[in-house]
Amino acid sequence: MLVLTAAPVSFRVSCAAALLAAFGLAMQTGPAAAQEVQTDLAAPDAVAAARLGLSDRGLSFIERHEGFVGHLYNDSLDNCTIGYGHLLHHGGCGPSDRARYPHGITRARARDLLRADVGVAERAVRADVRVRLNQHQFDALVSFTFNITNAFRGSTLLRVLNQGHYSQVPAQMMRWTIGGLEQRRRDEVRLWKYGQYT
Repeated sequence: MLVLTAAPVSFRVSCAAALLAAFGLAMQTGPAAAQEVQTDLAAPDAVAAARLGLSDRGLSFIERHEGFVGHLYNDSLDNCTIGYGHLLHHGGCGPSDRARYPHGITRARARDLLRADVGVAERAVRADVRVRLNQHQFDALVSFTFNITNAFRGSTLLRVLNQGHYSQVPAQMMRWTIGGLEQRRRDEVRLWKYGQYT
């Protein structure tokens, strides 16, 4: 065994590099070695994101967070809305809306509308995520993407995930808590990390 304790650091590094080279191995030194970042491993059951769709449990998860309103209402932006936040049109509800929904909407119909609305977020996750995901990770991302609308494609979350840094996703999710969304983000983090839908 070769011990190089008293030699200068540069000499020890050179000797170590020479020994590694003798065994056909390379030693990285300098700024490139310092900047190298390890990526996380995909879950064992992960597949290409493009092959996944929102599960029924994922849709129920989004339903709980969107909340059901069985009658017409004007949302926070004063747009006519019904069910699980389904936008009927921009601007407040009027007589024609009340004529169209005289008795409101059933949960089943609202769920159908929600599934169609969530399709935009599903397609975004399938198109933009280039790493493999398992079902609960996909569902968590669809919920997150549906809630932040068009900001997913340019998000830091998407960038770090596509670099393979799965463990950074929860922290990135928690950056999107404006407007009292802390609990939803915490629930999405639990879903992402542990597959907990409740």
